Amino acid sequence: MANKRDGIMSAIVTALGTIKTTAGYSTNLGSYVKEFRTVPVAKAVDGLTVYDRGQENVGSADQVKALTEWRLEVMVDITYTTTSAQNIRKAIADVYKAIGVDDTYSGKAHFTVPVSDEMNLIQEEKKVADARIIFHVYYRTTTFADE
Repeated sequence: MANKRDGIMSAIVTALGTIKTTAGYSTNLGSYVKEFRTVPVAKAVDGLTVYDRGQENVGSADQVKALTEWRLEVMVDITYTTTSAQNIRKAIADVYKAIGVDDTYSGKAHFTVPVSDEMNLIQEEKKVADARIIFHVYYRTTTFADE
């Protein structure tokens, strides 16, 4: 049986997979969504990669249920063009929109908080157009349980 963290990650990857222009988004980045990168950066395709950056107990209502803060990062990779800055901004907005549709992931989490985002555009020998979006997911777990 999958634990709660795996279930939430699966729901996040599914939500990001809906990012397509046919679904009302500005980009089609949902066509390639992965948990951690599976291709080298040099051969990366336009898409999204979700990274698990760890979690910690941030409070407990009692000795049994712990409130957990889980730090997640979504990396946006797009093909470098003269309109990369605008395209990255559209992609960032699309990620926020997709996560905001159901920030409890069908009740698996209590809520999700967007923390920050940043763009990276490099025009030198290796042209790069990407962004990093950080958000925290809060959910309750039973102390010392695999859930």
